Amino acid sequence: MTAGSTRLPLTVVGGYLGAGKTTLVNRLLADPRGQRIAVLVNDFGEIGIDEVLIGEAADDPSILSLANGCVCCSLAEGFAKTLGKVRGMAHRLDRVVVEVSGVGEPAKVARWSRTPGFSPDGVVVVVDGSRIGEQLEDRRIGETVAAQVADADLLLLTRADLLDDEALAAAEAVLQPHSSAPTLRAPADPALLFGLEPVAGGSDADEHEPRDSAHAEHVSCSRVLREPIHRDTLDLWFQVRPRGVVRAKGILRMDGSPDMRSVVQVAGNHTSVTTSGAWSGDEPGGEAGAGAVVAIAMPGTPRAALVKWLGMLDS
Repeated sequence: MTAGSTRLPLTVVGGYLGAGKTTLVNRLLADPRGQRIAVLVNDFGEIGIDEVLIGEAADDPSILSLANGCVCCSLAEGFAKTLGKVRGMAHRLDRVVVEVSGVGEPAKVARWSRTPGFSPDGVVVVVDGSRIGEQLEDRRIGETVAAQVADADLLLLTRADLLDDEALAAAEAVLQPHSSAPTLRAPADPALLFGLEPVAGGSDADEHEPRDSAHAEHVSCSRVLREPIHRDTLDLWFQVRPRGVVRAKGILRMDGSPDMRSVVQVAGNHTSVTTSGAWSGDEPGGEAGAGAVVAIAMPGTPRAALVKWLGMLDS
């Protein structure tokens, strides 16, 4: 957490049973990209933490400290009590990730991010690309799955490696009537999962009140890039962003440093480009690609404008 900050960003990870939530959490713990993350889970046993990651034993048996600066906390004692413990560790953390039960409601858990000491950092809902169509149509679980998808600020499509292009497109299409959230295909760089502050935020006065799913009304678009980006192209892209764009984030390769991972941010009037380690080939677009960008705009913004804007990066 940066100096002077008083709130820990809290990201919620939801999704139906078997979608791949725990796999995602394990990946975050094993490779947090230099961030100190507190992961809140229902049971330590579900998290396969490699022995080389385990650091000093914590005095509290409900907290597992890792050698890479991360912390794993059990929710066995209740959400409020666990958050209180995490708040007490704020000086040694950068953010919090909460894994929701497979039949839980991510939006309800996300309301806790407005309690003192924390700030909303979005809801990531993991969906199984090989089963999402049948799950949504299943009369026993379809309503639960659809509600989880509707809660998302970002959808992460897993099992993508098992599907061909036609099946992937079909899985993404079946999600569109249920959510306008951007869809990424796993594996996704953690930097794309974080910084998803819900654009329909509230004030301190209503921080304990339930929030409507207003983010579903916002217009979003994503694009996987084929070629590294020239810095002049990126600077022009910043300048001509459509009116109404409130958030954009990407993991890119720049042609001046194609072996490095560049994180591009647009938040209100602020833009930035930072380097975040070496390009691994696991980023969106893979070894042959150049990354991906996600953009979110206010309701009423023409989607065609977002498509054209993102297309500038890959023309």
